Amino acid sequence: FNYYGKSATPYFEAEIKAMKIRNLYEMSIHYNDIHHDCEELAIVIRDHYDSVLEDLRGSLVKYLVAHAVEVKMAEEAVLKIHGRPIR
Repeated sequence: FNYYGKSATPYFEAEIKAMKIRNLYEMSIHYNDIHHDCEELAIVIRDHYDSVLEDLRGSLVKYLVAHAVEVKMAEEAVLKIHGRPIR
């Protein structure tokens, strides 16, 4: 997914730039957005939250490192999924 919105810059590229400027490597994902885009994925996240969060966080670390973020900073990155239903 590349969410451009009104900008010519892909969403995640802009997000990485903002993280670098703030020196705060934290990304929030909203469950309702996922549910709206792909109900099947939302169900997997709901039913297997811990393992999915671990996998997504690992992907975030790899993505940050690939975009010239220091490994130490990338490994300290925080990923949050807001608004998920508790099962």
